[in-house]
Amino acid sequence: MCLSLAAARGLETMMGALVAEPVLDRVLWNDDRAGLRIGVLAPGIDEPRAVAGLVRSVARVVLAVADAPVRLALHEGLVSLAGGQWCGPAITDVAGLGRHPLEPSPGGLTVLLSHRVHDDLARLGRGTFPLSGFRPVASAPVPAHTMTWDLGAGS
Repeated sequence: MCLSLAAARGLETMMGALVAEPVLDRVLWNDDRAGLRIGVLAPGIDEPRAVAGLVRSVARVVLAVADAPVRLALHEGLVSLAGGQWCGPAITDVAGLGRHPLEPSPGGLTVLLSHRVHDDLARLGRGTFPLSGFRPVASAPVPAHTMTWDLGAGS
C-alpha cells in the first residue's frame, strides 16, 4: 500500500511528529516534493487495521501541530525503487490523489481512498475502518472516495 500526505504549509513539522506514530513508523518515505510526501507501507501487516491506524495517527498529529488542512491519500498497486526513491504506477496515482483539487475544507483532515482500497475494505466487511461517510470523488486521477473531518486545523 502506498500513501501521500499533503499540506499547504507545515508538512515538515508534521513529519517530525508522524514518524513516531503507530503504523506511520513503518512507512518508507520518499524525499519531500514541495508540500507532498509519498510513502510505501512495509508489507506483512493487517492492512485494514493499518488504514484505520494511519487515519487515527494523522488525525492526532493534525490536532496537535498542523496549521493548515491536511490530505492523506491511500492506494494499492505496484511500486519499484529507483535511485533511492519509490516510483511506478501506484506512486504516480497516489501522488495525483494527493494533488487533486477538492472542495475547500475549513481545516482538518481529508482522506482519499482509491477505489481499489475502498472496495477491498468494503469486501472484507470486518468493520475495522468505517466507510459510510466516504463519497465518490468526481474527476480524480484514479477513481476514489473521500471524507473530511473538521479537526480545527488552519483556523
